[in-house]
Amino acid sequence: ESVTAAGVRAVSQAIAKFYSNPLPFILTSKGIEKDSALFLPEVALEQLGSKWQSYIGCISGPSHAEELINKIPTCVAATFYDENLFPIIEKLFALPYFHLYPEKDWRGVCFGGSMKNIIAILCGIIDGLGLGINTKAVMMTYGLKELSLLAPSKKALAETLQGIAGLGDLLVTCNSSLSRNYRFGYKLAQGASASQAQKDIGMVVEGAYTCQTAYNLAQKSGFSVPLIYAVYAIICQNAPVRETIDKLFQELS
Repeated sequence: ESVTAAGVRAVSQAIAKFYSNPLPFILTSKGIEKDSALFLPEVALEQLGSKWQSYIGCISGPSHAEELINKIPTCVAATFYDENLFPIIEKLFALPYFHLYPEKDWRGVCFGGSMKNIIAILCGIIDGLGLGINTKAVMMTYGLKELSLLAPSKKALAETLQGIAGLGDLLVTCNSSLSRNYRFGYKLAQGASASQAQKDIGMVVEGAYTCQTAYNLAQKSGFSVPLIYAVYAIICQNAPVRETIDKLFQELS
């Protein structure tokens, strides 16, 4: 069973109480814990204890559940503290239409899977405003650049973001109405408040949850990341959507 990023700590605590011997613990959630800024494998490890480390892994990539249910071919990255866990992950998850690619840079996989949601919200806003594919292509390109700039601040490799756990996931999430983050942005562009958009979707929007963490990382890094700042302003500071996007595009040009 998969849980939200916000629920990983509590679930890990519960598992630690009921299981004294480590078992494979594979995370399918995408996010960075809001208050601690820890990656989800770090949250799990903190609660479960060091003896679980070689059993903790995660999978991430362009994988809408609605398509997997219909057996549409999908490939994701599988990552881990201990590479000996990969055969176990593959055995648990691999199907004829669902392939797993081993990736040693677990920080990069976790970073890409969480932070791309912020860019997906922005792309939903772009489509909601009717600005077209030209504008959205710019946002996806600059978005990947901003994520690559911030990745080292979380000890993630920027080159990992060029793979399926970064670019691949970004392309899918920014272009599909199946994405909660994209739909959230679209609703913001149509006049909904962040709280109303969240309520309408009825499920956790991980990008909105991660936005504060991304903003904090950007502040500490000193890099210019206007896309992340724009999404933060809209979600967390109630900045007017159209004016914020117009100002953003002027900053990029």
